Amino acid sequence: MKGTVIINNMFKIPTFLLLIAICGCLSNGRGPDYNIDELTRADSFSEMGYKYYRKSQYDEALRYFNKSLGINTMNDNQRGIAEDMNNIGSVYSVRGKFDEALIFYKDALSINEKIGDRKREADNLSNIGSAYNALGESENAIEYLRKAMLIDEEIGNKRGIAVRLNNIGVVLKQKGDLKEAVSFYTRALKINKKTNYTMGIASNLNNLGGASEAAGAMEKALKYYHEALRIDKEIEYYEGITIDLNNIATVYKNMGRMDEALDYYKRATKINERIGHIQHMISNLNNISDIYISKGEIKEGERYQKMGLQLSGD
Repeated sequence: MKGTVIINNMFKIPTFLLLIAICGCLSNGRGPDYNIDELTRADSFSEMGYKYYRKSQYDEALRYFNKSLGINTMNDNQRGIAEDMNNIGSVYSVRGKFDEALIFYKDALSINEKIGDRKREADNLSNIGSAYNALGESENAIEYLRKAMLIDEEIGNKRGIAVRLNNIGVVLKQKGDLKEAVSFYTRALKINKKTNYTMGIASNLNNLGGASEAAGAMEKALKYYHEALRIDKEIEYYEGITIDLNNIATVYKNMGRMDEALDYYKRATKINERIGHIQHMISNLNNISDIYISKGEIKEGERYQKMGLQLSGD
């Protein structure tokens, strides 16, 4: 199995994290005395981690990535070590532990620079940029994302170019430059449609929905969000589904359509509970509480508020 998986990691406006799948290559970047059977085991563990990540089962994903890392380290498999470090970083990132994620991403980048894997180098740079953006360091984020895109353009990596365009759009949107953000999202969407990359298409649509919502075009935002939800359901990408449901609910809430908002927040809560996304679940519960209180259903609002406080440990 060879390739990358693009994963949403932002609750309101997803950026892309690149989870690197096993490379399927048993030569470059490996020590002279590696054990082929052991490295096959490491690849199997990495693939299991990859599958669990896709299902948003992050504890299991981390367990298998660490197993793969242990074997690759023992066999001095530099390429495998870099992939495992990147993937472990992605688990930390999706859980909001961005400082820890940066450590793993930068270690992976250092190895890929040494062994000359330009594609993986670009992926690492992109993930570092996304982590910096989540930490509020927008200039650092754009710098790393542009470095990644330069490499993609050099090697003709169209999917990578789409990822960087999307992520730069996210940074620009958060800085308040909606027009430029939409331009970057649209360029990314065009590439992903050409390459038929459905997960990327869903994320681009979601981000276009976010930009439309920020501009006050609520019906347009709903159209984008519902289309993203349709795609994420088709590919069974639960992280994306919860983001879509949350975003639809927020638009309905802002439009005063409270019953519809409640329905979508509750659907998001159930999935977040199932995949163990506690912070997202707390946000959903707080929004549900706010709606019930606004409707005059104080006891029900307080019940959901209490559930959120219990999850947050307060």
